[in-house]
Amino acid sequence: MTVINFLDLPEESKYIGYPFSEQYDHVRLNQADKLRDLHAQNYQSPVYIFSNMGGWPRWSPQEKMSTNYDGLTMHKLNDLCSNLDVIILSGDPHHEVCYKVWCKNFKQPQYIKKFVYVKTSTLHGTRSIVQKKIRIPQSASKLFTLMSSTYNKYRSIMYHALYRNRLLDYAHWSWLGVEAYYPADDVEKSIMKNIPVKYIEGNLTDRIIDVIPPAELQFDSWLDVFCESVWTEGACFFSEKTWKSMLHGRPFICMGQSHAYYYWLRDMGFKMYDEIIDYSLLEHQQYSKRVQGLIDNLHKMKTWSTDEWHKKIELVKPKLEYNFNLAWNMSTDRMPTKELQEGFNNFLYMCPFNANPQMIPVLKKIYG
Repeated sequence: MTVINFLDLPEESKYIGYPFSEQYDHVRLNQADKLRDLHAQNYQSPVYIFSNMGGWPRWSPQEKMSTNYDGLTMHKLNDLCSNLDVIILSGDPHHEVCYKVWCKNFKQPQYIKKFVYVKTSTLHGTRSIVQKKIRIPQSASKLFTLMSSTYNKYRSIMYHALYRNRLLDYAHWSWLGVEAYYPADDVEKSIMKNIPVKYIEGNLTDRIIDVIPPAELQFDSWLDVFCESVWTEGACFFSEKTWKSMLHGRPFICMGQSHAYYYWLRDMGFKMYDEIIDYSLLEHQQYSKRVQGLIDNLHKMKTWSTDEWHKKIELVKPKLEYNFNLAWNMSTDRMPTKELQEGFNNFLYMCPFNANPQMIPVLKKIYG
């Protein structure tokens, strides 16, 4: 067997000065070359491809093929798997569905036959960087906290709606804009032109704002709001954005990339906060309607007094404590092989959790 790991390091890292991006780029690019070599050799043993990306490989109707990995088109990546026994290890329960939809839409053969859902793929890593301390809201100066650094179009739609409805006035929030990451097109510039670029503190070269915001702001609100990592429509993925709220015992509203986002959280055993959040407004299949559901929920919540919030929090406190304990105590997934298990346990398949210079030689040795 062999392992291929396309590290979760976005293309825009070159524009924002992501820590160690140059070294990680080298490791990531080697993975595409390794896949090409395996294809050329007609490699007969299993090839495990670890992906903690939702709906891998990434694609959009406009690009038709982009994967963000070494310039491989979706078509080329699929072709490279044509003579290989590929097993995809993914944190997305809809991964196989997304792949089949792509094959159908673009009339491509389904060369990848095996998908393994790894539900704790990012929970495991997030637990390694989050302090184990429950942070159930007791008081707050703002309604919600919203920390985003990395741009994507779904976040821009959400921010535009929040800004247009004057709801950012009720939040601790950060937004680094579109042009901070890569050259934006005219439509993106038009959407975002009125929203001020804002960040709380620090520099992206030494701080990942949306992962670890300043504690005095992160917890000075009644709930968290965030947009999950959205790449393929129909995918359903849980990154550190979801888990840090669970691991802190805080209520949250997520603009997930699938109307099934909350379904899969319930399927894992987590309890939702129906006493304060109207989830029926957040589970539309159409993303724009889910964003409107967020707006409607926040408009309702902003009218609640501090006393009302205290009563609401008391109602959901047992669920917050339950989810906190479940997130911290959930067993990590069992990998198909001992080698994969060892790598998973030591965070070798996850970035940014392995984003430190000491890990570069280890990654090169494993994936080279």
